[in-house]
Amino acid sequence: GLASSIPGESSMKELRKAIDLNVTSTMWVSSQFTKTFLTTSPAESSASAAKSPLVRIVNISSLCAVDPFPTMSIYCAGKAARDMFHSVLAKEHSSN
Repeated sequence: GLASSIPGESSMKELRKAIDLNVTSTMWVSSQFTKTFLTTSPAESSASAAKSPLVRIVNISSLCAVDPFPTMSIYCAGKAARDMFHSVLAKEHSSN
């Protein structure tokens, strides 16, 4: 990941690259996976959800998601965003 203590020290292109790698790409892949393999929406009944195959998304994270490390603000922020995205995704599909 990009290691910079202050986001302003990095160019916008480097910042976008780090966010795309650590956040955007993971959100896109997980969303596509969920859309493909979960046949029921979170709003549907648990009886319908029981017909869906067992689906698990494993988010391999980093201590940087929960513990701030000097010089790694962008990387830590990206990991924290990933963790929150996957926590919300799990809640939205908890009946599946």
